[in-house]
Amino acid sequence: MSLLLLCAWLLSADVRPLTLAQVCGTRWSKDTRHVTVAMRHAVFTRDHVLWAEHTHLIIDHHVPRELGGADTLANLWVQSKADAHRKDVEENRLKRAVCAGQVLLVEAQAQMRAWRP
Repeated sequence: MSLLLLCAWLLSADVRPLTLAQVCGTRWSKDTRHVTVAMRHAVFTRDHVLWAEHTHLIIDHHVPRELGGADTLANLWVQSKADAHRKDVEENRLKRAVCAGQVLLVEAQAQMRAWRP
């Protein structure tokens, strides 16, 4: 692991301190999410998106929860449903690679931070 990736992980407010076993052993669609309506409003305001648009958009995690992403404002952004679906494909691919030992968790998290539609 590079020093840069280690520093990014240590200083990051967008991930939780989970073990590889926790990341690979959790059924992420079945666990509890902690993104409140107030947080959703804050993300829309920060990203300069009108709340009236919320039915057409998704609040998504930069670093997905399935890769240890946190439910924090720093890790949330507004996406179109189509972009969120494309990102889901990459999230699933990276999680499989992490759990197979092909990619380090911090590297997968860094890739997701850099992901753009």
